[in-house]
Amino acid sequence: MLAAKSKPFLSMAIGYWFLLLLLLSAEYVAMIGVGKQGNNDTTISELVWMLFVNNFAFASLCLTMSYIFYLLFIKWQKIGLWVSNFLLSCSLLAEAGLAVYARQTGLLLGAELFVRPISETMATIQSYIAIGWLILIVLLAIGCSMLILRAFAKIKLSKTLAVIVSVMIVSGCPLLGFVKEGNVTKNLIINNFVKNKTLYCLIQYKHLKDWESLGKVQYDEHLIKGYLSIYPDRQVEDMHYPLERTDNVKDVLSPFFQSSAIMPNVVYIVMESLGREWSGENEGGISFTPFFDSLASEGLYWTNCLSTTPRSFGVVPALIGSVPYGVKGFQFGAMPDNYSLITLLKNNGYSANAFYAGDFAFDCVKDYLDKQKTDFYAPLNQMCWQDTSANRDAFYFGYNDSMMFRKSLDYVEAMDMNLPRFELYITLSAHEDMEANNDYQKNKKQRYERKIMQMINSMPADKQKVKKENLLKLASLNYADDCLRDFFARYSHLPSFQHTIFVITGDHASGRELKNDLSYHHVPLVIWSPLLQRKATFHAVVSHNDVTPSLVELLKNKYGLQGLSTVHWIEDGLDTIQEFSSSKRMLFMSYAREFHEMLFDKYYYYQSDFGDELYQLDSLFNLKSVENQSLKNKMRQHMQAMKYIHKYVYLGNQLTKNSSYANSCVLLRRAVNENQVHVASVNPPSEVGVQKTALVLPIEVHTSNYTQLKVVAVAKVLNVNYVYKDNFMNLQLECNAGEHKNIVYQGAVCNSFLTQDMQGGKWNDMKLEKVFSVPQNQQLQIEISVATPEQDDKWDKDNELFFNNIEAEIYEIK
Repeated sequence: MLAAKSKPFLSMAIGYWFLLLLLLSAEYVAMIGVGKQGNNDTTISELVWMLFVNNFAFASLCLTMSYIFYLLFIKWQKIGLWVSNFLLSCSLLAEAGLAVYARQTGLLLGAELFVRPISETMATIQSYIAIGWLILIVLLAIGCSMLILRAFAKIKLSKTLAVIVSVMIVSGCPLLGFVKEGNVTKNLIINNFVKNKTLYCLIQYKHLKDWESLGKVQYDEHLIKGYLSIYPDRQVEDMHYPLERTDNVKDVLSPFFQSSAIMPNVVYIVMESLGREWSGENEGGISFTPFFDSLASEGLYWTNCLSTTPRSFGVVPALIGSVPYGVKGFQFGAMPDNYSLITLLKNNGYSANAFYAGDFAFDCVKDYLDKQKTDFYAPLNQMCWQDTSANRDAFYFGYNDSMMFRKSLDYVEAMDMNLPRFELYITLSAHEDMEANNDYQKNKKQRYERKIMQMINSMPADKQKVKKENLLKLASLNYADDCLRDFFARYSHLPSFQHTIFVITGDHASGRELKNDLSYHHVPLVIWSPLLQRKATFHAVVSHNDVTPSLVELLKNKYGLQGLSTVHWIEDGLDTIQEFSSSKRMLFMSYAREFHEMLFDKYYYYQSDFGDELYQLDSLFNLKSVENQSLKNKMRQHMQAMKYIHKYVYLGNQLTKNSSYANSCVLLRRAVNENQVHVASVNPPSEVGVQKTALVLPIEVHTSNYTQLKVVAVAKVLNVNYVYKDNFMNLQLECNAGEHKNIVYQGAVCNSFLTQDMQGGKWNDMKLEKVFSVPQNQQLQIEISVATPEQDDKWDKDNELFFNNIEAEIYEIK
């Protein structure tokens, strides 16, 4: 039993409990709204379970804080109270912030908080609120809660009440393990709101620390046979390459297209946050994306397409390459040999071009596109930050969609219209809610607010409230749709327009007004072209991974594309059944880079530490709970086999024997540094500048008739102390020709660790693998080095690195 002198702390704990109940009340109101959106009634039992889970999380936290309190209270009573005040206030703020994030995005923030670089996390936060305002809100929130807790600490408790609170706190931890992952309802969206957000985040961090090493996964014939049994029609010749098989993908698109002797251009457009919750007609016959919907009505339209991830990091590799996830996403790491739509098109004389207003390094998109031999990256991000005009139409990530499309088409119009092209466009504007940084943007925001309000007011009264809550998000989506309209209007004047195939989809859903967890992935897919000879709408379930397999077959059979006799696609192509059907068998990767979800035919399977849930999918994308233990056991086996394949083929480079680099990689040079390299950063960059230390001596290379190089570097790395991901020194790959210096790659050293553990005092395996273009007939100098950070705010004086067993290899790619 807690001592009598702990009464001030117990009184403060009651104050914390009171504030937590206020926060839970607000969460419950939000939860009711989510429940109605999903056509599920929120019951009192869910409120009771919410209080149960959060109260035991509260008890666990208070027990932890009590140890700190006692240690300080022995000598410094006031300091003990103030420190406890501050820590409890911070925990309340953390829970409130995580609850707001869940409300805004529909997702719980878990291990991704630790996976992503801090700079990317801050970039995401800044898209919702200015950092200055955020700091002010945080300080005010902590100050107010500290005052309230301090006031409660002065309340005198009766002995009986002190005993009750003490028992609650002490008994909280043992029961916490029972409730930490529990699901009270069959509605997964509701469960997300019921959970204690801080506890969930910490549990996910523990999972992150428990991740297995990213070394080579051993060959397991049993699991491979289990995986192949899921796809009985696949003709796999070598089980060591379980995804590579005879190309028997059905050509379902050719019947819809006209023949042509001209190879068509292929244009992929990835629309930010374009989910099925808002595309198409809504209640009252309202369309918030009228131009996109007009393309859908005149093209090939899949109403039930699924993204592979709930955030944008998965969309480009899935759409272009139909590839497995690996461990962190296909582009995060040493990608196995592979080919894609881009590499097949380039082998047939196409050029490959990418247009994106953000930083191509974000989510390692450029790493993947480099691997596919992309020719041109529009420098829109650099142009954006150099733009000082008064009406600069941009936000934190880069140009808004109108400017992005406009400047992109400036480049396209200057290209050779007689050569076939692949073009990738990635939009940004719908990521945020119509940010207004100048008069031009303020006027635009007001114009679209009025426009959307008119639409909402024409809807039935009972449907208006939720839409008004998402007014600005709807405005940003409607603006993006208008930008798409302008893009097509201008593109239609290009000579090659009549021979262009457009593929348009969302990277993921918006996170608002969702029915269930599967809704995070529910996006529309449209293929539109002047070459279409008939239109159709399909309600069969498909995924982003199905697009390239079907498009390749169309181009082969209708337009003479020279392909390969084998394929390594993770999926088997689009389904053109017009009524609702679900024969899709796929895993989903969470933002925390974990596998919890699987769709297997008409069943949605969700797995967690606490247990697993099984649901049946209907034509309205509702999930109905299924209680069938035998079926759950089968789903668990299928998921195990799928998870194994995604890692095995990736980590062992067992995806294909016929990569786009087959027979073109010749070892040019191998360098070994047998000395241990020590890198320290004692003084800040503002005093000494950026310090660079070579890992191996510069390697001289003379290019002949090849246009790309692949550099592979491995080493053992020890970082002496724990440092944040952004504060790691930069691993830098340079390719210099005479006086021309070009940094091909620069990223935190920890990005190239083969393990997730970034703690100090431990040797990590490091592997850097990059492909980049080089000029022909040039004398080049390749250098791999470690550079200290460029800014003081990313510098850590205690950051010391040791490198051992350093090896580098350079390959030419013809």
